[in-house]
Amino acid sequence: MANTPHRAARARILVAGGGPAGMETASLMAEDGHTVRLLEAGSRLGGAFRPAAGLRQHPDHRLLLDRLEGELDRLGVVVHTERPVDEEVLASRDDAIVVTTGAVGRDAAGLLRAGAGLRDTFDVRTWPAAGGGRTTA
Repeated sequence: MANTPHRAARARILVAGGGPAGMETASLMAEDGHTVRLLEAGSRLGGAFRPAAGLRQHPDHRLLLDRLEGELDRLGVVVHTERPVDEEVLASRDDAIVVTTGAVGRDAAGLLRAGAGLRDTFDVRTWPAAGGGRTTA
């Protein structure tokens, strides 16, 4: 990709959240050659965007989700639905955890407590080229 400075060593990346932002992030990271897992707490990908994709007034929304799901499949991203982020997930051996959830209230507080030791933030497109390191985005 033209905007990526150079390919870094292959990293294990966990993307938490299966809405459009998480799906696109997972695709971009996999396209750059990294091993990517995507976790979604719900039973289907799409997050809060999925209901809008079902409306007749917005047929392009469904096309977007179809395209994103197709890219995940094409790039070999491993997708787990009905898998919320918890302490066990955050303790995994992934090189990076990218949190793209729509968590609110108690769910968000629990996620922040679980990941309290992982405080760095970064641009997901430049992190691997910058040397990586275990962190969250």
